[in-house]
Amino acid sequence: MKSYKNPESTHWHVLGAGAIGCLWASHLSRAGKEVTLLLRTKPATAKREKYHPILLEQNGGISSFIVQIQLCSDKNPPIHNLIVCTKSFDALAAIHSIEHRLAPNARIVLLLNGMGVQQECIKRYPGRAVICGSTSDGAYRRDTFHVIQAGKGQTFFGVLNRTAISEPDNLHTNFMKSLNGIELNVHWSSDMLEHLWRKLAINCAINPLTAINRCRNGELLNDTRLVSLMQDICSEIEMILGALKLPYAKPSLFNQVTQDITVTAQNYSSMYQDLNNARPTEIDQITGFICRQAKALGIPVPTNEMLYRKIKNSIEFRAGQR
Repeated sequence: MKSYKNPESTHWHVLGAGAIGCLWASHLSRAGKEVTLLLRTKPATAKREKYHPILLEQNGGISSFIVQIQLCSDKNPPIHNLIVCTKSFDALAAIHSIEHRLAPNARIVLLLNGMGVQQECIKRYPGRAVICGSTSDGAYRRDTFHVIQAGKGQTFFGVLNRTAISEPDNLHTNFMKSLNGIELNVHWSSDMLEHLWRKLAINCAINPLTAINRCRNGELLNDTRLVSLMQDICSEIEMILGALKLPYAKPSLFNQVTQDITVTAQNYSSMYQDLNNARPTEIDQITGFICRQAKALGIPVPTNEMLYRKIKNSIEFRAGQR
């Protein structure tokens, strides 16, 4: 068991320049933190640049924040604070691409959709401070390095491997201090697994249905057939939670879903955006995770399996058209 020490640097490296990555990079920069965006390749407009502005659009105004940009393949400098905002299916490979730069006491912060990748990351980096996050902030990219903050939610952080980390309370205190001044609603949770499961249930109920029906989140509540499907999705997940003896099914998962839809009614889900733009989706880490858990437990989840197949078939159909 490694002893946790406060990282020597307050410099933040953000892995992934999608909507959430750019959102966090801009807010960290606004709070006065030194920020570096880690990219696989630099856009043609920034190939020779070391710094680049990120445009943050919110409340009808646009702010610009200058951050450093580096390639994942660069050798230096060492990384002390890493926040991973890639798609969940890319996360492990992305971390592997920069692990040669991770300082011995580096914190790895996972701000991902879905489930399963977090546990795998903890296995791959035993003894490291792997911090998991779950956010309800709404954001989407208008263009490269231009992010729109569509809705202000909450972000919870915590650890799943508390017993494997020496001085976990110091980790909590130092981590939250490192986010001082940030204009996002951030909290530390003593039961991070609950937040991950609740966010997973919300994603399972909203993302596939909005992607298949090509609609905004709020439109799901206007169709009784879709409301019924969401109730079935939540009931199936509640059965899994019951079999795992996890007390996260109360209060009702469906009530949580409807509350989230009300807050994000005008948003397009990330899965809708990915499918609409012929990009890979996170269906395997969201609904696929539920289907795998159900199979291992011998629990039927026909609604989740049906939606999983529909999304996978849509992906294959679109790939065949290209």
